Amino acid sequence: MRFWPRVAALCIFVYGVFFLLIVFAFLIAAMIVAAASSVFVIFLALALLGLQVWMFGRFFVNVLFWQAICVLENAGVIESLRESRNLARSGRELPWFSTSDMARRFYCVSLVAFVLAIALVSEWTTLQHSFNELMTTQDPQTLLQKTD
Repeated sequence: MRFWPRVAALCIFVYGVFFLLIVFAFLIAAMIVAAASSVFVIFLALALLGLQVWMFGRFFVNVLFWQAICVLENAGVIESLRESRNLARSGRELPWFSTSDMARRFYCVSLVAFVLAIALVSEWTTLQHSFNELMTTQDPQTLLQKTD
C-alpha cells in the first residue's frame, strides 16, 4: 500500500502523455480532413506524423521501467522516471540490433504492425465488400456458396 500513491502519480503522468500524443495524431488527421488537398498539406502532415511517431517511441522507451524502479528501488516519481530513462538508454556502445531484448522486440513488432497496416490498406475495399455481404445476407448457405 505504501507504493500506491507514487505508482498512481506515475500512471497519471505516463498515461496522460500517451493520451496527449494520441490526441496529437487525431489533430493531424483532422487537419488533413479540414484542409484542402494539396502537396504542401500532405508533406506537412507526413512530417508531423513522423515527429509524432518519434516522440511516441522515444517516450515509450524512456518509461519502459518506471513501475519496476518505483516499487523495487523505492524511488520517488521524478527519480524513477530518470532511472527508467537511464536504464532504457544504457548500452549505446553496442550495435543497434543487440542493445536489448526489449528493443529488438519493439523493432520487430513495429515492422509487423507496419506490414499489416499496408496489407490492410491494400485489401480494404475487399474486406469492406465482404463485411457488407456478411451483414446483409440472410441465408448462411447462400453466403457459403458465394465464397466458393
